Amino acid sequence: MLGVTIALIGGPVPGLPLGGPTGASAHADGGSDSTGDPTPAAKPELVVAPAEAVIRDDAASVVFQVLVRNATQRDLPAGSLELRIDPKRIASAGALADGLAPPKGSGTAQAEAVPGSVLATQRIDPTSAGNEQTVSATVRRSDLAILLGQVPGVFAVHASFTPDATGNSVPPSSSPPASPLDPSAASGGSLADRLDASAPVVWRGVAAKHRTALTVIVPFLLPSAVTGMPTRGQLGDAAARLTPLLDAAERHQSTLAIDPRLIAAIRGLGSQAPQSARDLLARLEASTLPQFLLQFADADPAAQAALGSDRLLEPNGLDYYTATASAAGTGTGTEDSAGQDQGSSGTTPSADPAAAPTLDELVAWPNGAARAWPADGQADASTLALLQHSGTESVVLDSSNVSLTGGSAARVDGMQALVADARLSASVRGGLAATTEAERGADTAEATARLALLAVPDGTAGGTVLALDRRTMADDDHPEEVFEVLDTLSWVSPVRETAQATGTATLRPLKPSQDRLDLLKDAIARESAVTDLAPLLARPESLGEYQRVRLLALLSTSGASPEADFAKTASDYRARDAKLLNGVSAIRNDHTQLVGASTRVPVLLRNDLPFDAVVTVAASPASAGISVPTRSFPRVEIPANSGRTMLVPVDSRISSGESGLIVDISPVGSTEVAFTGTLPLTIRSVVETVALSVLGGLAALLLGFGIWRSVRRRRRPGISEAPEEFHPLNPDPESENPTDQGRPHP
Repeated sequence: MLGVTIALIGGPVPGLPLGGPTGASAHADGGSDSTGDPTPAAKPELVVAPAEAVIRDDAASVVFQVLVRNATQRDLPAGSLELRIDPKRIASAGALADGLAPPKGSGTAQAEAVPGSVLATQRIDPTSAGNEQTVSATVRRSDLAILLGQVPGVFAVHASFTPDATGNSVPPSSSPPASPLDPSAASGGSLADRLDASAPVVWRGVAAKHRTALTVIVPFLLPSAVTGMPTRGQLGDAAARLTPLLDAAERHQSTLAIDPRLIAAIRGLGSQAPQSARDLLARLEASTLPQFLLQFADADPAAQAALGSDRLLEPNGLDYYTATASAAGTGTGTEDSAGQDQGSSGTTPSADPAAAPTLDELVAWPNGAARAWPADGQADASTLALLQHSGTESVVLDSSNVSLTGGSAARVDGMQALVADARLSASVRGGLAATTEAERGADTAEATARLALLAVPDGTAGGTVLALDRRTMADDDHPEEVFEVLDTLSWVSPVRETAQATGTATLRPLKPSQDRLDLLKDAIARESAVTDLAPLLARPESLGEYQRVRLLALLSTSGASPEADFAKTASDYRARDAKLLNGVSAIRNDHTQLVGASTRVPVLLRNDLPFDAVVTVAASPASAGISVPTRSFPRVEIPANSGRTMLVPVDSRISSGESGLIVDISPVGSTEVAFTGTLPLTIRSVVETVALSVLGGLAALLLGFGIWRSVRRRRRPGISEAPEEFHPLNPDPESENPTDQGRPHP
């Protein structure tokens, strides 16, 4: 008997899965865009996943989730869903991808039949354009009879959704016209093609006394949004996220890969660092787990080697960070509205920079191994040569980057290497990054199945390495949940990396994408242009230190992730560089007028650098129409990311006309001009002369009129000089009352 529970979840499509298992989902065409368009048209998608990756022997039922996603601009018709299970066990981890591969012809109405026994069939309602729905099917134990007699193992579950053929004709009137890029517009009915998806299930775990020796490499990183040194608040947030991760890593005897930027930030802030961050640092320092430091900001050695570097880039120093922290007592690293790290709190440090810890002291890590971890699957011989030249003794590589036989510990081109399972890492990454329960379940199911297929009899040499994805772990709110899943797998035995068996490996050279390399090359070329502005600052060395940290963060391996929008990251970086290259400048104002023979002209100075500037300003006339009595202003201080208005005295030599004030900005004590610009001036001094003359004449007339009126009021012809008596009924002696005519005043 089959009991089916259907849960429809409507809403906008959140996006394609960030990383998924092979065969876990399938598009209607079963392939990529043949036109080579970097943005292929959206297609319907199907995802199937067991709610629990392991079916226990005593399970009364099994729940499967099927996600139907329609990211197209046309409604997907209703249709029939069929779930099947393949009775043929998947024999090995290497055969897992083939076992989950969609049937030939998948994505067409004439696709070959899906193998296996039917578990469920049911109807699915239409899926409107840009929406998705999830169907949950509960399969009772009696319907799993095909598995009941099987020994523990991994089996493939296949889902097929066939939309009704009537949906081919005309799209509903409520739907917008099909886009020319929509494949359904060309075929006239591709939205009715069959969708196929597969996922593995683990039946009853693994054979008795079989184990998978698992070593996990755990990255300890700041979020990818932190593009420089972190603020105090960012450190507190990171500590809250990384402390549970350290608890889980210790429980699983994992290897720690630590970003030196995290260590340097906590040490640099000292007592001003959040208590939780200081506690985390103390635990990391005291930990006996195998550990190593990544390159600063997790910069990618593979990208640097591909760009022709003969040495790994390193920070120029962190005095700008530590000195400001010591002086301000509140931490450093303010952020603007765009989230770009601005470097300092905007005040010149009063603390003695010599008292701040040195860079070597900030990043010292005696317990760490001399190991590097290039971006997954992007290393070649030049990468290893660069690492060896820099003193690196061992390296973490991705299995897609080597041909591996035997255990995960091997020597590659003269270096000791720890080879991580690429497919296992991709499945775990997809589970963390998934936006729906079905996608998360599909990725978790594949990771579980792979770990089950890698199990060998206890005591037999074997095992695998899981290198957790750095970008996903850095940005996930609860990265420790990976270990919660591993804890449920009784056959997985956490071991230290030294317990991994030794194998043999040959490098399969791969390189970073050329687009990423081109963007990085441009950013590296701009570094010197930015640091050339350093002499304008009160502490010139700060700018070079700040810019190098930004560049190392741009080189981060997170930019090589398949899910990363590195083009946007590089664009944001370029926009920030453009602002920095403004340096210290005078803001042009086209409406400045001189209305007198002498005045003080306001000049607005802008400092777009993240540190306080101290400059020399020179002002000179652009023509003979004006003169500038004071031409040099030797020490003008301008706060970081701010402006200041200074008044320049100017005398006009003509009554009207056009002229200008030339403003030059130079470093203190240098004749080299960093900025020059002309502030236009409109001279209207004749207007002032005429206006004063008119005002003077009006004042004289008013004064004369007042005197005349006063005399007239007090002296009238034929009247005595004696003061007039006030009459209560006639307060104005000059007024004429008809009743008093002909009657003399008393």
